[in-house]
Amino acid sequence: MGHDKLAWALAGLPVLRRTLDAFLAAETVSSIIVVCPEERWCLLGADDFPKPVTRTDGGESRQQSVARGLAAVDTAAQLVAVHDGARPLVSPEDIDNAVRAARDHRAATLARRATETMKRSDAQDFCAESVCRENLWCMETPQVFELALLREAYEAVTAQGLIVTDEVSAVQAIGTKVKFVAARHPNLKITTPADLALAEALLQKKIMSKAQYQWRQIPNGPRLAVATVEGAECAALAIHIPAGSRDEAGLPVGLAHFVEHMVFKGTARRSAKELSFEIENAGGQINACTSEDQTVYEGRGEAEMLPILADVLADMVWHATFPEAEIQLEREVIGEEITMYRESPADHIGDLISKALWGDHPLGNPISGSLESIASIDRDALLVFRDRHHFRSDVVIAAAGPFTLDEVLAVIMPHLPAEFHAEEKPAPFDRTSAGTGNTIDRRETDQLQLSLAWHTPGRHAECRHALRLLSLMLGETASSRLFLELREERGLCYQISSDVTFFDETGAFEINAGLDPESRAEALSCIHREISDLTKNGPREGELERAKRLAISQSKLAFESTSAHASWAGEGVLDFGRIPAPAEWRESVLAVTDEDIRNIAREVFLGKEPAIAEIGPL
Repeated sequence: MGHDKLAWALAGLPVLRRTLDAFLAAETVSSIIVVCPEERWCLLGADDFPKPVTRTDGGESRQQSVARGLAAVDTAAQLVAVHDGARPLVSPEDIDNAVRAARDHRAATLARRATETMKRSDAQDFCAESVCRENLWCMETPQVFELALLREAYEAVTAQGLIVTDEVSAVQAIGTKVKFVAARHPNLKITTPADLALAEALLQKKIMSKAQYQWRQIPNGPRLAVATVEGAECAALAIHIPAGSRDEAGLPVGLAHFVEHMVFKGTARRSAKELSFEIENAGGQINACTSEDQTVYEGRGEAEMLPILADVLADMVWHATFPEAEIQLEREVIGEEITMYRESPADHIGDLISKALWGDHPLGNPISGSLESIASIDRDALLVFRDRHHFRSDVVIAAAGPFTLDEVLAVIMPHLPAEFHAEEKPAPFDRTSAGTGNTIDRRETDQLQLSLAWHTPGRHAECRHALRLLSLMLGETASSRLFLELREERGLCYQISSDVTFFDETGAFEINAGLDPESRAEALSCIHREISDLTKNGPREGELERAKRLAISQSKLAFESTSAHASWAGEGVLDFGRIPAPAEWRESVLAVTDEDIRNIAREVFLGKEPAIAEIGPL
């Protein structure tokens, strides 16, 4: 790796260039002087910067280098900021905050409050005493001063023969106070290869948060949605088919899921083995999943793999041949999948509560089907379903990585079928007249799996953000009401959770618990009591704000991969006909009020009997 840390590559650029870019982006910085040897100037890579950038030679020490930099500053400047070139993650926002503080206080520096336990050692490095960290700060840069003040300070310390290791010490030596400005973003100093690895991870996280979204309807073709993530090293590509198990009205249950399996079983150009090997030999992955209202085929790998991902996924989705022998083999595989889930009460309860809530509507059917239904699926049924839904003009191709929409379009166009047909809608569900049912599965088991569900508005309703926060408050986290009351306070169960699922015109709010059968009545009483409190009184003090913080934090964590950005773009276009900005979604979450929570709780729960599903002992 070498020992010149400023030349180390950080996400494809030298550390020194990353540092320079931060100051080029800062609003308060008008010109930059890089104090470095001439041979390091080449690390900056260009000389057509948007601001004046000049170089001056450094000295043998930091103090001498800063003095030479000061000598090169235009005398008309009012403020000067001194920054360590080995801190490439400094944010333009923090730079601007430090500069503004220096305008107000003459001298300011970025710093970070000490958060670790502090100890003072003796001369032999044994712990001598604890140190109160209340007023301790860890110094960072930039350190910003009035130009005349810093020049005066350097003249003074030089005249006195003092050696200072930072500019704050020099200014303090002449009796001037320096204001601490708390850094809001990571500002790691790179000294070791381990620091570089951490900086790489932090920078990738920052890069992932700056995706640019675009989408376009391809003439006579599907829709294309792209998340441009500049600097990303990986690519993700997904094909969203707007059909799932709810599109099986009048058809064998499990047909959509069976099609998903068969797409991997070979095309006219590739065998099933070749499909997997071509992707994995290049270091990538492919997968697929079927839900009630869509089927997604996705691939991911290094950014250079986008052409391979496009070729293979398109070949699978539009040119699978559905060999008769493979259909028989895959029927056995799916049968084993159905049996596996059925024999796991925690999984099978999901199928039972869907049936209890949605009844005879296709939303109430198990996505994988049953052993009886998949036995009736033949090749003709598979091909008809594939041709009916995979060639619809409302199919969405979603991609994310370091490329633009036009670049992705150029890659995907050669692989698209010649014709697509008009979209179609599945049978709607009328929740206003819907009832609910109860389902009980008795078997050899010691635990009771209990699930309750209520109908909710769909994904287009304004109350959807309040519903999500209501679920977080009620049962999604370790600080939620049901977790604290049923598990922590009463010890009634090991697992308790809630969730909300949205479809186009309707949705479901579910509560699931695994508990001792003898605790059933007490658990139901606790659940209904917490729901009643929410419908009457709304959130408790601080409860909604905590739920908002959790929702936004979960959202930000979810966007740390190109796959997540591709999914956001694809599902945005599929569900809403546009790609909502993540910031827009967060603003909507923050806008939810206590009254919004109480109103949606009343709409969903008040006077409504839940659907109930149980798997318990004989």
